[in-house]
Amino acid sequence: MKSGTEEHVTLTKPTLLIVSLGELGTALLEAVARADIFSTIYVASRSLVKAQERANNAAIGAGIEG
Repeated sequence: MKSGTEEHVTLTKPTLLIVSLGELGTALLEAVARADIFSTIYVASRSLVKAQERANNAAIGAGIEG
């Protein structure tokens, strides 16, 4: 133990990658977006339009819920 000095540990939120936005991936995205557990959430899908729509819906839901 060092006298006179303090060590501070800074915890950062992790990043999440969700691959595939089917029913399960979308439900997971909605839940974690509202929980504010992750600093960044990336989504990957074969359909860019579907990924954008579902990510936008999750962001709106998280914003409404606070």
